[in-house]
Amino acid sequence: MRVVIANPGKRAYVADIDPGLESMQRVVGGLIELWAVDGAAHFLCNEEGRLIGLPLNRFVTLSDGTVWDIYGPILVVGGNAEDGTFTSLPEAEAMRWVSQLNRSILRKVSI
Repeated sequence: MRVVIANPGKRAYVADIDPGLESMQRVVGGLIELWAVDGAAHFLCNEEGRLIGLPLNRFVTLSDGTVWDIYGPILVVGGNAEDGTFTSLPEAEAMRWVSQLNRSILRKVSI
């Protein structure tokens, strides 16, 4: 499954991971939290990132104006909002999020 990974303080990149919950949990380092959906892209992070002391990654402003501070890795996957499945990102979508996340290392990103 093609995904985008953005680790704290580092540039985002495209990666291929095995599909499935275990692979996604490995990337974020624990329980997965879905914290944003932008069209066909789903943004996942560690549900307990702040509580367990993971480093600050990025501040994210959602389309409704809510600002989140994300701790630990960010995983961007494709998805279907209707049935809740996670899928591979199309190449163009993956490159769009790599670019956007790389412009926002330790700064705000809007989605």
